[in-house]
Amino acid sequence: MLSWGAGDVVAKKIVGRVGYHRLLLYAYMITLPMIFALAGLFPPKPPDSLTMMGVILIAGILRFLTTLFFFKGLSVGKASIIAPLLSTSTVLAVVLSFVILHESLDILQLLCVALALVGTITLSTDFGATQGNMRSGVKYALVAVFTGGIDAVLIKIVSLGIGQIGSLVSNHLIVTFLLLISGPFFQYSGGTPRARLPAMLVVLFSLTEILGFSAFVLGASTGLVSIVVPVGSASPAVTVVLARMFLGERLIGLHKIAVVLVVAGVVLLSITSV
Repeated sequence: MLSWGAGDVVAKKIVGRVGYHRLLLYAYMITLPMIFALAGLFPPKPPDSLTMMGVILIAGILRFLTTLFFFKGLSVGKASIIAPLLSTSTVLAVVLSFVILHESLDILQLLCVALALVGTITLSTDFGATQGNMRSGVKYALVAVFTGGIDAVLIKIVSLGIGQIGSLVSNHLIVTFLLLISGPFFQYSGGTPRARLPAMLVVLFSLTEILGFSAFVLGASTGLVSIVVPVGSASPAVTVVLARMFLGERLIGLHKIAVVLVVAGVVLLSITSV
């Protein structure tokens, strides 16, 4: 939670200079040696069926789309709005975990989900206070919400099939490959031409991403998706505070209330799920 929350603010600070696609490619390439070392020390279990291989592939593609759309939204919108929006992938993940994995929630937990959903609808609605770019950022974030919710459940299934390390390694390799081959299509993904690369911040962002995702995979494989996803999604609480401190972002109008609803719903859901 802390890792992803801090990482979002670091990404927002540098994505304008680097570009969202290039930033993600750097992050995944930088952490690739760590993934290979992890696979060497703890060889992952190979998939035992074509079905599992298909699930692994789909999980990687969804992770790629979630990450890409989220950081595209972050590049044009406010971190204090985009990050809370992504956290509502919890709602979809919880519903799917109930249907597919047969996990269950009580009435209080369902009310928390509803609270986050109301906040999401408020954030994605134009009350005349948001500018064009910010509205575009919200649209991208909502796509990431959809793909991220499905991916959270698939990660659980993959982890059960090939283990925690296998899920982490396969997901990282698939996303890295997709980032590499999609490069020609994202030559104009933002960034300042010939701008000096903020190397230390890129490395810091890379580490927060791999630490956050590793913790999520380990948690999802050993616990309920309907608990782990909300806990991980509480990272916007960190993002909103740090964005105010280091980026000077200020929310306007009903968006302040909406962010509070989203963060409160997600955090309360994680607390009541313990």
